[in-house]
Amino acid sequence: MLKRVLAATLAGLVLAGCAQGEAQARPPVWTVRDADSEILIFGSVHVLPPGLDWRPKALDAALAKADDLWFELPIDPVSEARVGQLAASMGRLPEGQSLSKLLSTEGAKRLEAAAESLGVSMAVLDRFEPW
Repeated sequence: MLKRVLAATLAGLVLAGCAQGEAQARPPVWTVRDADSEILIFGSVHVLPPGLDWRPKALDAALAKADDLWFELPIDPVSEARVGQLAASMGRLPEGQSLSKLLSTEGAKRLEAAAESLGVSMAVLDRFEPW
């Protein structure tokens, strides 16, 4: 049974990654079911505009009835520190590349404006991967 659930979850993730569609202003949610189980896969979004009402009532209802809640990464101080280390080491572009050069002219201007508004050094930000 567990193998079927894991296989169905993996298949759902693979198929979801292949799908193309119109952009929608709601969180990405996939449902995987078999005869006696239902798994909701909720795609997390880590940066949203301030004040955006992104949390639908259906999410709160699903969380309320869930038997288990799993996160993409463990949420504890040690794990958070490790993720920070990995992002710092693996999240940088190769030498000679810059984020602003990977963007359109308009995108690079928006990046610079965002960096300035947040008080972030463009020299530092320009070295990060776009993901």
